[in-house]
Amino acid sequence: MEICVIGAGAAGLAAARHAKDAGFNCTVYEMCSDVGGVWIYTDDTHQDKYGYPVHSAMYKGLYTNLPKEIMGFPDFSIRDHPQSYLSQDEILRFLNDYTDNFNLRPLIQFNNIVTEVYPLEEGKWRVTVVNKLSKLSTSKIFDSVMICTGHYSSPYYPNIPGRNSFKGEQYHSKYYRSPDAYTGKDMLVIGAGPSGMDLALHLSKTANKVYFSHNNDQLKAKYPDNVTMNYVYCIQALKIILRYQMK
Repeated sequence: MEICVIGAGAAGLAAARHAKDAGFNCTVYEMCSDVGGVWIYTDDTHQDKYGYPVHSAMYKGLYTNLPKEIMGFPDFSIRDHPQSYLSQDEILRFLNDYTDNFNLRPLIQFNNIVTEVYPLEEGKWRVTVVNKLSKLSTSKIFDSVMICTGHYSSPYYPNIPGRNSFKGEQYHSKYYRSPDAYTGKDMLVIGAGPSGMDLALHLSKTANKVYFSHNNDQLKAKYPDNVTMNYVYCIQALKIILRYQMK
């Protein structure tokens, strides 16, 4: 049986490992040049050097918000780290260790983007890929396809009245890479999910002022003095920054 795995992040690597161990012929298509999926850091945001989309939202200085004790695989735990919360680089090294421990690298075709998965008769699938380097398109027939591409690649922008009137720069956290680009600026961070809480702290290191706006009345974290905590909804937050801009 021919198995296709799309993506060589944590899920794709686990799928390939078990398909291989079950005796199936397995081909993994990965759009990046290495394993790791979302854990690969790149300075690129919208497009890579080949002109293809960048899906990762990884930024410098990111640490996991889950302890390593529950992030490993059942038969391949994260070892040799005294601390529970690991950096992006440490998780990426772990996924590379997993890849090499189970000899998965020969199964992976890097820099190949899947452009079509087409159903055929008798339950088979035609998978078409484009090689980013050569630009050549090829197709192969598989018995089964496992899509392991994650679900954090499409940024969501809330519909906030007045947002289009704001004359400053607007960024989604997906495109954040480091606080250096925001040195000396006044920043508004909307939302207190894991990314919002982390970015407010990161930005405080270089920004002049950070307005942290959210509707999480359970947030008790202590932030630096240049972070103003506003327990308000997004619409109210934008009104605050618009008033500040007009001064």
